Amino acid sequence: MGQKFLEVKTNVSDDFRAYAACSNPQAAGPGSVTVAFLNINNSTSYNVTISGLSGSQADREEFHLSSGDDGNLHSGSIKLNDKLLQLENGKLPDLSGVHQAGESTITVKPLTYGYVLLKNANASVCTKK
Repeated sequence: MGQKFLEVKTNVSDDFRAYAACSNPQAAGPGSVTVAFLNINNSTSYNVTISGLSGSQADREEFHLSSGDDGNLHSGSIKLNDKLLQLENGKLPDLSGVHQAGESTITVKPLTYGYVLLKNANASVCTKK
């Protein structure tokens, strides 16, 4: 996430939080936006749609982090997009996000956090110096 934050409005429980910022233009391109989310509810999933950006319907890359032992916040392991992160032959695992169609809903499972990268958001505020 970059240093320029954007306004976020949600209409769900206080158990769900979302933050948005202009993405680092060197990493994601000018006008890109990153939306970070946090669901602290231990039983409710939330469905999220992103609107208000000219390119919000563009494809996106999602990164969902959760406990490696479902529901156990004291777990010593972690999952990225439901895949347990562990060394593979002494090397880091694939840390790629999941590509999704822009118009699809983002489902944020209980006790998860993560972020969504909108590379083609075309947010004009993110292109201004």
